Amino acid sequence: MGQSMDRLIRAAAGQERPFSAQLELTYRCNWRCVFCYNPRHFDREGMALADWERVFDDLRDLGTMNLTLTGGEPLEHPEFFEIAEAARRRHFAIRIYTNGSLIDEALAARIAALYPFTVEMSLHGATPETHDKATCRPGSQAAMLRGLDALQGLGVTVVLKTPVTSINEHELGAMIAMVGQAFTAYERQIRKWRSFTTGCSTASRKTACRIFSVTRSARNFPA
Repeated sequence: MGQSMDRLIRAAAGQERPFSAQLELTYRCNWRCVFCYNPRHFDREGMALADWERVFDDLRDLGTMNLTLTGGEPLEHPEFFEIAEAARRRHFAIRIYTNGSLIDEALAARIAALYPFTVEMSLHGATPETHDKATCRPGSQAAMLRGLDALQGLGVTVVLKTPVTSINEHELGAMIAMVGQAFTAYERQIRKWRSFTTGCSTASRKTACRIFSVTRSARNFPA
């Protein structure tokens, strides 16, 4: 899969075609993460399904194959599933960036029916206190983990990410342990971050915290 994807990306670049597009469906979000770049958490005038369908048609004509649906929190868009289904009808591969907290069994089933390439969500701390401090929403870690469990129960591939910040840096080891034994990529990225910041000034470490993210596949996240 990795080599095939690399060949497709190189071919698209050679033809000056946008292989991937990241689409922010909405500014709305039910979290208020302290590091978020989102300028606001509501839509003044969001794009409706018909608008996104025109975007999809344009992207298809340009040769785009892969779409990332994000926000804000994309599930806050009132027509999220209609938009995602419109993308799949045009044979795009879709990736969904979500905080996961709105996902119950019913929504998980609808997401699984889209056959997303991945669903990506963030773990902001090993403890609820740290995670919820980062999101400014009590109970956010528990809600995210429930959403993750619901998706995993249906075989959806979930990618778990951790934006490293001064809030959660002290819990990196605990987050590795929390993710479980199949954390090779997650741990490798954390070690890379630690190596990158070793010997840096406090200011440089804070910059690194803002820009670094670690990921792993969470298909087999432990119960």
